[in-house]
Amino acid sequence: MLLVTVTVPARDAEDPGEVARRHERIARRLEELPGVASVGPSTSAPMDGRGGFDPIHVEDFPTRDGRMPPIRRFKWIGGGYFETIGNPIVAGRALSWDDIHARRRVLMVTEDFAREYWDTPAEAVGKRIGTGTAPGNWREIVGVVGAVRDDGVTQGRVPVVYWPMLIEDYWPDMMGREPFIQRSMRYAIRSDRVGTPEFLDAVKQVVWSFQPTQALTTAETLQDIVRRSMARTAFTLVMLSLAAVLALMLATVGVYGAIAHTVSQRTREIGLRIALGADPGTVIGMILRQGLALAVLGVTAGLVAAFWLTELMTGLLVDVAPTDAPTYAIVAAGLTAVAVVATYLPARRAAHVDPIEALKAE
Repeated sequence: MLLVTVTVPARDAEDPGEVARRHERIARRLEELPGVASVGPSTSAPMDGRGGFDPIHVEDFPTRDGRMPPIRRFKWIGGGYFETIGNPIVAGRALSWDDIHARRRVLMVTEDFAREYWDTPAEAVGKRIGTGTAPGNWREIVGVVGAVRDDGVTQGRVPVVYWPMLIEDYWPDMMGREPFIQRSMRYAIRSDRVGTPEFLDAVKQVVWSFQPTQALTTAETLQDIVRRSMARTAFTLVMLSLAAVLALMLATVGVYGAIAHTVSQRTREIGLRIALGADPGTVIGMILRQGLALAVLGVTAGLVAAFWLTELMTGLLVDVAPTDAPTYAIVAAGLTAVAVVATYLPARRAAHVDPIEALKAE
């Protein structure tokens, strides 16, 4: 998904309605490019850190006199935004270009915002919220979309309010009742051609056909934003992975060394067992049981320690609980398998001890 910022300056279109129509025409023209599935403008893409903040009144939940309502993150959007981003509509409908041009008093919210006030997202549809220093100036919620991790992949989900890019009476007590228009919009362009120079050139040509002086210096992909969001976590995970691999290697060498030493100390015993008729399988099984007992003891102690210590890594986990049972089971099984392999090698060598040589060694 490609993200490009397009600005319609006042010298090119002074009327707010014309600015909105210009943005729609650019979006429609971009959709006609080969390979483009959809286009949706917004002032802020997920996780790009460009969202604004405002106190938001909820009609059904008035604040006490003199108290400020909760501060919420908000974004201005055009038609097709959620379809392009891939954020599903949980209840109601999406904002359209018709809503914007007709200046309807409508908006959308995320699912977590809706659940904060009502039992289900569907109940939020038709309710009203507003801006300003005092309650009033209400606008109807026409749709609820999925929650977003707007602060980054590793951070929690953030309630967001989505306003139409052209709006009247936004802050009437501070800005008057003139229409408010967002002139700079960040276009999200969904296409399988993203990443190719030819596609970026085609996008530039479309934008320049409407805005000849537009400089597309902010073009990037959504994947770029995700990588930036994950940079610190990725580095931490790489370091932890290296430490884990080193610990596993040391554990393997330790188990092998311990079992090998034990086998060397029991050479005479093993030789006698073989001389008395013990077959190689019996000897291997005996030593494997010993190694497996040590492995189970170590893995059990490790699981108990991990259960308490993984709470410290909560900030690095995404959609995984610190006590995720499948993860613990897989790691425990993997460590046990490594211990068995490390035990099998000295056990196999012990199974082929020459009893005569073993007795002579004593």
